[in-house]
Amino acid sequence: MAGPVTLLLKVSLPVLLLGIILLIVTLVSPHWFSAGSLNDNSYAGLWKACGSVKGNTVCVSYDGSPSWIAGPEALECMALSCGLAAFGLAFKMLFRNTKITSILATLLAALSGILGICGAGYFYHKETNDPLFSDTAWCFYVNIVSDVIMLAGSVVLLVHTVRMPRGDYTAVN
Repeated sequence: MAGPVTLLLKVSLPVLLLGIILLIVTLVSPHWFSAGSLNDNSYAGLWKACGSVKGNTVCVSYDGSPSWIAGPEALECMALSCGLAAFGLAFKMLFRNTKITSILATLLAALSGILGICGAGYFYHKETNDPLFSDTAWCFYVNIVSDVIMLAGSVVLLVHTVRMPRGDYTAVN
């Protein structure tokens, strides 16, 4: 049985979308941490490092170094995939709002937030123990905010799911 489209469902969509947009921004930006001294204006992200060479900013992709960066890359990409799937299911619920779809969207949104926090935590643990990197930068913190937003979206979806009317269940003999 399809449930009604509630205000909670309508609120969850922009919340999830905001979390996804922030996660995409942090994934593509090379400002997760500053590398080297503060004077050379070097910075890096999950995919590349940038720095000043003779007054010009030069960015290079990682060639497997540092080796630990693959963990946060994978976790953050999985977080984005789960977030996109949760948003897609929540959007589908505008047209056909079923309990199972609502449960799946809730779980995927929560998983997105959890994976993102794990990726950021793993990154922070490794980054603070690596002498090449000196400090976390703005993308790291925006990533944490996006993960919390995804968890908030999952809570809104959970409340929506709990408030859905029970379907007509018929016993099978």
